[in-house]
Amino acid sequence: MEATLTSIVGLIAASGSFGGLMLGVVVRTSHKLRIPFSGKLIEIGFVGDALVGAGASIGAFFLAAPLFNMNLGGEKTLDEWVKIASFGVLAGLAGIKLLTNTSHHLNERIGVLDDRLEQIARGEKVNELVRRAEYLAAANRLEHALATYGAALTINPRSEPALIGKAKVFGERSQWDQALNAVSRILEVNPSSKRAYYHRARYKNMAGKYTKEEILQDLRSAISLDPHYKNYAALHDPHFESLREDDDFRRIVE
Repeated sequence: MEATLTSIVGLIAASGSFGGLMLGVVVRTSHKLRIPFSGKLIEIGFVGDALVGAGASIGAFFLAAPLFNMNLGGEKTLDEWVKIASFGVLAGLAGIKLLTNTSHHLNERIGVLDDRLEQIARGEKVNELVRRAEYLAAANRLEHALATYGAALTINPRSEPALIGKAKVFGERSQWDQALNAVSRILEVNPSSKRAYYHRARYKNMAGKYTKEEILQDLRSAISLDPHYKNYAALHDPHFESLREDDDFRRIVE
């Protein structure tokens, strides 16, 4: 039988499609590709298996032909046609196997990227809400400010700016226990938060039910993390007015 390039490619494509479809049916492949930057998945299905098998077999055949000095024209015996068809089936099987592994790793990588982008979007939303809450607090709209900080904490319960801001609003209302709860939540997550230590020292002093040592211990921790707190605590912070003349306090802030 006279072989033409078109007939050989046709046979390779058909046999490769069969190989890809056969493996897809046997292992029940359900190839899905994730659209980048979204959670949508596209179902390829068995038609995709056949197309991938055909493409893989054609590519593999033309790669193998020059390597093995395969004659693409001339007379072909039935045995040679069978070998070409068998090669197509095997290449189709290999193509589906390769796609399965590749798509799995690709979807994993895209999934990680999507998660990262989602985290960034959530962070930007939290920052926007915190800025809005700060504006409301500055305008003395404290209830609205607390609600907005609460919305930010719903998105990220560990947001330090939101917890600090919420504590400040409670402080403005002399609700010292609530203010202390907010800053203490920060220290549960981040024991090295200088702001949380400093604000906790302020609110403990104002609450009037903590010992001087408990107050000064938090102040020491804040200053050890950031010495700039010394000057502010010594001269400007009204929350420490009652300790201004205390010797232990003065030794810490001098």
